[in-house]
Amino acid sequence: MSAPAVAGLQPKEGTVSKPDPFRHPQPSRKKQAAVGERLGRLLAQRGLGWRDLAHRTGFSETLLARLADGSWQPPLGALWKVANAIDVRLSALFDFGHAEDQMVMPAEQIPRFEAPDGHFLSQPLAAFQAGQGFEFYRAELAVAAIHEFAAHPPHTHENLAVHAGSIEVVVGREAPLILAAGDCMRFLADVPHAYRNVGPVPAVLYMVLGYAGLEAI
Repeated sequence: MSAPAVAGLQPKEGTVSKPDPFRHPQPSRKKQAAVGERLGRLLAQRGLGWRDLAHRTGFSETLLARLADGSWQPPLGALWKVANAIDVRLSALFDFGHAEDQMVMPAEQIPRFEAPDGHFLSQPLAAFQAGQGFEFYRAELAVAAIHEFAAHPPHTHENLAVHAGSIEVVVGREAPLILAAGDCMRFLADVPHAYRNVGPVPAVLYMVLGYAGLEAI
């Protein structure tokens, strides 16, 4: 799924169109089906059906049926679009169990979502808990790659930290900014935004999304 283009961010001449994909294990069909089951419950709680979701997202009912049974492994952007369509946080699609003061998420149980062309990988690192007002992600962006994000729900703030590499960030129609390893920024993410890897190595990013007034479950 392609996100809206972001002003000021276009591929540079000679940029590799499809960088080597990251080699990480992908979620199993069983785990994908669990997302579909969770989404089905969220729809039922709101008096909605899969046809309603198809109308709100623009995805076909056939494709959403594959999401429901775990046979479609959607990219993270598609899941964000689904979550936005029913006014929940993305983390509401993942059931990490009951909220606890202390909990461990084994590495093999943390979902990994890869962009269709393999250039962008993202993992949610904070287990979902009811009432939690943020989401925490680790992401990798391949050399010479661009990843575009659709606007998040209104009043969503994104806190971005670059752990390795360097990236160009464009938020809405603002001028591009370059962030190197160790740099951080905070911005209002309810407009289209994008990251471009401008360094010689894959960029490793950490992102914390803070929501205001959006239903968590």
